[in-house]
Amino acid sequence: MAGLPGNEPSEFGGPEPAPSAGDLAHVDMQDHDGVPVAVVSGEVDISNVDDVTRRLIALPNFAPGLVVDLRLVDYMDSTGVSLLHDLASRLRERSQQLIVVCPPGSPPRRVLELTGLITRTTVVDDLAPAVQAMRHVAQDLPSSSN
Repeated sequence: MAGLPGNEPSEFGGPEPAPSAGDLAHVDMQDHDGVPVAVVSGEVDISNVDDVTRRLIALPNFAPGLVVDLRLVDYMDSTGVSLLHDLASRLRERSQQLIVVCPPGSPPRRVLELTGLITRTTVVDDLAPAVQAMRHVAQDLPSSSN
């Protein structure tokens, strides 16, 4: 995605093929200095939530968690909210964290507020604070070198 820093292929899922004209949503997996970021764009709804889910759950166990960037999402229905809720639960089971980037006043933010997900998941306004917060999570994790 042009204009978003850190858009390099990574071990967190690699580059995704460019979306076709019929795709409503696109997930671009990025590595921001060791922090996995999934940039979601377009419309997330019942017609494509399974494809979006497959991209988001491909996170390796060694990652501290996942930042899901919704700044480029134009529309999200209740299946998108359910996806984020389930993803947060799945990550918690693996001792990983979910941080959602969603600016105030954006269509997805309103949905997150109405459904109450914003009170159960970390939601921040911009990408830089999300990446910084995930770095702190990574620093707080115990070392696995035994």
